[in-house]
Amino acid sequence: MQLPQSQSAHERLEERVAQLESVVEGLQDAVHRESRRFDALIDALQRKTEPAEIAKALGEDARRRGL
Repeated sequence: MQLPQSQSAHERLEERVAQLESVVEGLQDAVHRESRRFDALIDALQRKTEPAEIAKALGEDARRRGL
Protein backbone atom coordinates (compact mmCIF):
# COMPACT_ATOMS: atom_id res chain seq x y z
CA MET A 1 0.00 0.00 0.00
CA GLN A 2 2.91 2.41 0.55
CA LEU A 3 4.24 1.91 -2.97
CA PRO A 4 1.75 4.28 -4.63
CA GLN A 5 2.48 6.97 -2.00
CA SER A 6 6.21 6.43 -2.44
CA GLN A 7 5.86 6.56 -6.19
CA SER A 8 3.78 9.73 -5.90
CA ALA A 9 6.41 11.33 -3.69
CA HIS A 10 9.07 10.25 -6.17
CA GLU A 11 7.12 11.82 -9.03
CA ARG A 12 6.69 15.05 -7.06
CA LEU A 13 10.43 15.15 -6.41
CA GLU A 14 11.18 14.60 -10.10
CA GLU A 15 8.82 17.45 -11.02
CA ARG A 16 10.43 19.74 -8.45
CA VAL A 17 13.93 18.90 -9.68
CA ALA A 18 12.82 19.64 -13.24
CA GLN A 19 11.44 23.01 -12.10
CA LEU A 20 14.65 23.82 -10.25
CA GLU A 21 16.73 22.86 -13.28
CA SER A 22 14.64 25.25 -15.34
CA VAL A 23 15.21 28.05 -12.82
CA VAL A 24 18.96 27.39 -12.78
CA GLU A 25 19.10 27.45 -16.59
CA GLY A 26 17.23 30.76 -16.58
CA LEU A 27 19.69 32.21 -14.07
CA GLN A 28 22.64 30.98 -16.11
CA ASP A 29 21.21 32.63 -19.21
CA ALA A 30 20.63 35.91 -17.35
CA VAL A 31 24.16 35.90 -15.92
CA HIS A 32 25.59 35.19 -19.36
CA ARG A 33 23.61 38.06 -20.94
CA GLU A 34 24.70 40.49 -18.22
CA SER A 35 28.30 39.36 -18.54
CA ARG A 36 28.26 40.02 -22.28
CA ARG A 37 26.59 43.41 -21.74
CA PHE A 38 29.23 44.43 -19.18
CA ASP A 39 32.01 43.19 -21.46
CA ALA A 40 30.67 45.42 -24.24
CA LEU A 41 30.47 48.41 -21.87
CA ILE A 42 34.03 47.86 -20.67
CA ASP A 43 35.28 47.56 -24.25
CA ALA A 44 33.55 50.83 -25.17
CA LEU A 45 35.04 52.61 -22.15
CA GLN A 46 38.50 51.29 -22.93
CA ARG A 47 38.24 52.57 -26.49
CA LYS A 48 37.09 56.00 -25.30
CA THR A 49 39.99 56.32 -22.88
CA GLU A 50 42.74 55.56 -25.36
CA PRO A 51 45.06 58.57 -25.71
CA ALA A 52 44.21 59.11 -29.37
CA GLU A 53 40.47 59.11 -28.63
CA ILE A 54 40.90 61.53 -25.72
CA ALA A 55 42.95 63.88 -27.90
CA LYS A 56 40.31 63.70 -30.63
CA ALA A 57 37.48 64.44 -28.16
CA LEU A 58 39.42 67.36 -26.64
CA GLY A 59 40.10 68.79 -30.11
CA GLU A 60 36.44 68.53 -31.06
CA ASP A 61 35.41 70.17 -27.79
CA ALA A 62 37.90 73.01 -28.31
CA ARG A 63 36.57 73.62 -31.84
CA ARG A 64 32.97 73.69 -30.57
CA ARG A 65 33.91 76.21 -27.91
CA GLY A 66 35.87 78.30 -30.38
CA LEU A 67 39.16 77.89 -28.57
